[in-house]
Amino acid sequence: MKKLIITAIISIPLFFSAQTADRESVDSHQVRKGFYGNVNINSISPFDKTYNFGLGGGMHFSERFHVGLTYLGGKGETSRVVSDSLLMLDENRLAGLKYKSFGIELGYEIPLHEHFSIMPYFNQSTTKYEYEVLPGVNKAKAKDGFLNTLIGAKFLFVANENLKLGLNLSYGMANGVNLYHTTSADLSGLNAGITLQYNHFFPKW
Repeated sequence: MKKLIITAIISIPLFFSAQTADRESVDSHQVRKGFYGNVNINSISPFDKTYNFGLGGGMHFSERFHVGLTYLGGKGETSRVVSDSLLMLDENRLAGLKYKSFGIELGYEIPLHEHFSIMPYFNQSTTKYEYEVLPGVNKAKAKDGFLNTLIGAKFLFVANENLKLGLNLSYGMANGVNLYHTTSADLSGLNAGITLQYNHFFPKW
């Protein structure tokens, strides 16, 4: 009985010290989860003469890997028209254009320096795209929905672990475009802009 009591007295402190060591080990490796939000503005897009504005947000499953949802919307002009007769009247005519998309994004951030990192990412979204066929005629619009895939990278300046600003470069591949004078190849191409991202992390324990 005395041996059991002595063994228990020795084992209990060892157990708690092992737990403390495990926690310190995890914290020292910064195994943390959290969430993020970002704002994206693209000035270069295959969607003709447009700027687009995007919002994103999601979860960090570690400091490097994240999964989130994205929204992107844009307005501008396009030279694509539905009627050949309109081209005969004005070959330089521009039509009003607008679009929006909802998607999911996967990214993995790779630190390059204390204040710089690169994050390759993959984005899959559904895009609603429409432009005017006749100016001022609400029903005379060409509309379509298609699948858009973005593969690219964000080159980030890391002010601190919570705030990052960077350049966003990607190539978009449209699939399933069914518009007169517009094909999937027309809506595929380079995207470039800036990204501002806010991160919040919390300890694993």
